[in-house]
Amino acid sequence: MLQVISSRSLLKNPVIPLPSFNSSPDEKINRFFQEFESVSEQQQFSNRNKVLLLKQQMHGSAKYLINSLELCSQSYEDAKNLLSCAFASTDLQKYNIVRMFSELKLKSSDDPFSYIGRVRSLIENVKLLKMNGDDFAQYFVWEGLNETFKQHLISITNNVRPSLEAIQEHFFEASDRYLQDSKAHSKTIVKDKCEKVSSTNLAISVDKRNIQRGFSLCCNSDYPLHKVSECEVYRTPEKKLERIIEPNRCLKCCEQGHLANNCFFQIS
Repeated sequence: MLQVISSRSLLKNPVIPLPSFNSSPDEKINRFFQEFESVSEQQQFSNRNKVLLLKQQMHGSAKYLINSLELCSQSYEDAKNLLSCAFASTDLQKYNIVRMFSELKLKSSDDPFSYIGRVRSLIENVKLLKMNGDDFAQYFVWEGLNETFKQHLISITNNVRPSLEAIQEHFFEASDRYLQDSKAHSKTIVKDKCEKVSSTNLAISVDKRNIQRGFSLCCNSDYPLHKVSECEVYRTPEKKLERIIEPNRCLKCCEQGHLANNCFFQIS
């Protein structure tokens, strides 16, 4: 015999889906709790069941935080406070909202209704957090700085994302540190370049100093006087350099018998 189930009995215990939280930067923990508590109040869950359901709806780093609570401290309020401290920072929420505004774009393949839905959601959050122009300015000023400058401001303010007021207050101090770093970096580059003078350049320099003095790297009877760069015996820059810096040869005039610190040759 076929049993008939009335529509009234079907509505007696409705199944209301619970929201989930995936720990992504775009999610709002406050909104999650509003929806979660709305459902849990309708269903009259006990404190213990609320904690179990909360764990069930958490994913990612939020779930690890909930699981870190001591067994004796696993009340719903403890769990909520822990998650709020981690994910409901007002400054972080404001920063993420401006970031999402900056990334808004309706692509040709996008649904325009989905786009306007995101816009309305962001505007709602702007009102909820009472955001102003400084919050938007802070985002773009901060994102406009390079990583080195950011690190100086972070070190000075002891804040990973300083406010617009803090950026303005400590900007010159950070600038001074930044410029000092740049000078030190430039000196290091110059020093490295000086230390890496090629043997080719040294050979050319020797050639210019000695072309008028009758100096040759080798003693070639067929061609007794020739430029260092034209020597057929010491062809490569490395061989030229080895010949020039051999023991008891002056690096200033390239003649043997004295060293550069005792050389009286004047470079014209």
